[in-house]
Amino acid sequence: RHVRKTHASQADYLLSRTPSKQVRESEERGYPCSECDGNFASWGILQKHRKSVHGIEQRHVCDECGKLLSHKRLLLRHTREVHSRGHQKRCEQCGETFSRPYKLKRHIEFVHGIDKGEN
Repeated sequence: RHVRKTHASQADYLLSRTPSKQVRESEERGYPCSECDGNFASWGILQKHRKSVHGIEQRHVCDECGKLLSHKRLLLRHTREVHSRGHQKRCEQCGETFSRPYKLKRHIEFVHGIDKGEN
């Protein structure tokens, strides 16, 4: 009732997007589960199903160090920050490299006892 009253101009569309409609659509064109006969309206819903029903979680593996990350964007950031030498910050005291300036600053303060905040 709320949808028809408050969103009158969009009511038909909004009501057509109810879960039962989405399930029917996903059966026609969707994201099938490789573990069972399930078929889902979106890749995200499929991933939630795989994790909750089958205990399978999508993982992205770093080719360089084998680290597992939950999202592709996190893998890309990890690769850029950890394995891309152009982005590394080097400690002038010992030569150790860091992916972010704050990590270098923290290293200098705790390992070498130098407070970069002092003038």
